[in-house]
This record gives sequence, C-alpha cells and structure tokens, in this order.
Amino acid sequence: MDRKFKLSAAISISIFLTGCNTNPAILDSALQGALGQVAKSAGITGLASTSNSSDFLSPGHTRKKCRYEIRNKCGQDFGRLTVSTAINRNNNTLIRYGNLIEGASGGQLKVSSVKEQMFPYIDRGLVDFDTPVFIENRIKAVRPGSYYFKGSYGGNNNPSLAVGNIKIKPGVTNIINVTYN
Repeated sequence: MDRKFKLSAAISISIFLTGCNTNPAILDSALQGALGQVAKSAGITGLASTSNSSDFLSPGHTRKKCRYEIRNKCGQDFGRLTVSTAINRNNNTLIRYGNLIEGASGGQLKVSSVKEQMFPYIDRGLVDFDTPVFIENRIKAVRPGSYYFKGSYGGNNNPSLAVGNIKIKPGVTNIINVTYN
C-alpha cells in the first residue's frame, strides 16, 4: 500500500506542477528528479532517472551553463539589477547605463569591460533570443516592456554574472544599474 501511495503522490504532484507557469526546462528537470526519487524509494525501476550532481539546477553547473549559453535562460538569477528613470525632453523610451559595480569589491566598472544583452519577452513569458538589444555607453531608443538581461565581465574561466528580468518603462530614460557577482 505504501508503494502505491508514493507512486500516486508523485503522479499527482507532477500533474499539478505541469500546470504551473514556469521555465519548461527547470520544470522538466525537477519532475524527472522527483519522480526518480519516488520510483527509487518505491522499488520501481525504469520509470524515471534520478538527478545527480551534474544536474543543471546545481549551483556550479547553473553558473557554468549560464556563462556559456548566451541564448538560453539561466536556471537562476545572478547579481543585482535595478532600473531607475529620468524624464527626457521628447518623452521617448530610452535606455542607458547607470552604475556598473563589481559585487565583491564594490568597485566601478568601465562600460568597455562588460558584455550585456537584453532580450524582449514575447507571448506567454517566452524570451525572444533572436532579437537581442545590446546596451551601449550612449543613450539608445528601445520599446518599453519586460526584458531578460544577461551580462558578464571578467575572464572566460570564471566571469562575474548579472542575470535577471528588468522592466523598461515607456516615455522616460531608463537607467540600468548592474551589480555583478
């Protein structure tokens, strides 16, 4: 009876989670890991594989995957992103850099030492990785809305990252402040 209960609980949870509005890759991995653990404890083989330390949700692997796969969402956010606004003469929607800060030391970074892109969100929370917006030192016009931000600075071995969502407000200059970690 205990085995049947565990199996039905796992199936119920997986059905519930399938309806959640979240990142499909994260959801799939979480479901596979949960079902694998339940199947293993219930003595069922072949239902699902268990997660291991190379799972993309583990902190080290997530950071590595985020670093090298520019066109994918990361498993978690890194750094800190804030957007402040300033009124501009023509009420255009503009973006520019504000403070770029190295998280460990608190030191200011130069624009030339960082690599960032913003990707607009489209229908149903999907990110349009085919239309990146590159942030520059000069003011740039963009469409208002939600964007997925990915940025890094430092060497290729272990760069500091800033990853997350930002909201660009219409009719003002949006000043993007980034703290890398």
